[in-house]
Amino acid sequence: MILKYKVKNHKLIKEFVLGEIEKFSINSIENIEENLSINKTDFFDNIENPPKQIHPYFSFFERNEPEFYQYLNERYFVSSLQVLGYWYQQYIKNDSHYWHIHPMSNISYVYYVELSCSSLITEFYDKDKKEIFQPNAEEGDIIVFDSHIPHRSPKILSDTRKTIISSNLVINEDIDLTQFENELS
Repeated sequence: MILKYKVKNHKLIKEFVLGEIEKFSINSIENIEENLSINKTDFFDNIENPPKQIHPYFSFFERNEPEFYQYLNERYFVSSLQVLGYWYQQYIKNDSHYWHIHPMSNISYVYYVELSCSSLITEFYDKDKKEIFQPNAEEGDIIVFDSHIPHRSPKILSDTRKTIISSNLVINEDIDLTQFENELS
């Protein structure tokens, strides 16, 4: 299942997030054999569970878009979700992130903080149809997906930049069956 959520405070969040990312020293990833090249990321700093510290860009996002997690709780019939890790990635010309999944989590998301072209939206693989597809999204949207769906960030072929925040979530064992039963009746 793939969902789309429109960030209501995107302009405010974008300005803050990009400012905070500029403060980070360059931490790039490049592995030509795996078709992986990311200009700037803090992936390895924040993938621990729980992260050593919450970076200001992520806490700012969470504080200024609290309805996002409420939306997910209602959508998945749970009272809470646990953040396993979060990171940003900033792609420039010739960067890409080849096919991968996010093990150990149930739900993942990509928040398009900076996205100039729809061709740069995450691509997913539909095993049943045996085809690659991109959801309809734009800058300021969050795409939520089952963590086990193979996906990739397509190669950037122009002089542009794409910045995302991504996170892995685990559904806690507190499913709200009352809410589910209410929807059935």
